Amino acid sequence: MTQVSSQLIIIVASWIVYFYIHSFTASTRLKHVNAKQIGLSTVHYRLLYVILSTVLLLPIVYLIWQDSTPMLWQHEGAVKVILDAIALLAVIGFIVVARSYNMISFLGLSAEDSKHRFSVSWLHRFVRHPWYFFGLLIIWTRDMSALWLVSCICITVYLIVGSRLEDNKLVAEFGDVYRYYQNKIPGLIMMPGRYLSAADRQEIERLNTNSD
Repeated sequence: MTQVSSQLIIIVASWIVYFYIHSFTASTRLKHVNAKQIGLSTVHYRLLYVILSTVLLLPIVYLIWQDSTPMLWQHEGAVKVILDAIALLAVIGFIVVARSYNMISFLGLSAEDSKHRFSVSWLHRFVRHPWYFFGLLIIWTRDMSALWLVSCICITVYLIVGSRLEDNKLVAEFGDVYRYYQNKIPGLIMMPGRYLSAADRQEIERLNTNSD
């Protein structure tokens, strides 16, 4: 087995292990088990989840940093400028979306609002999972080595699966209002002509009111 093959096998195995642990620890069932049997509050569980996800990601970042696999393609000239601009806009979009969330609660530093209602930011009017969308733009606009290509494929597959799991959780939480939103807006990729109109937003508000 060549060194390149070894690196690719290790990175794939690392991503699989990370994704499995990440999904398992994010499951609603495990949260309930922790709350019932261990007595760990939702806030503390969320904080531990964020810390664990970050720590487990560090070895993968190190493997990518030490990448010595062949470079498949490198962007140059106008193409590089355009793709770098797209990546920069994606980073800005990522930050804009973060501002629409309660990041203190998201990071497990405070309790969630018990009267949490379904709402959409202006970017959520075009795609259901904007963080995933911007993440895909960032990873696929980089120079591509063999190891990075394999990582991008792994991440993309996980985001596709993860977005569907997230949709299922949101349907369970919000019911008809999220089903309506789900039928109107694409999940991962913004599509021309697909957006949440003013009439759609009014319907979502009506469904929200009926569910209160």
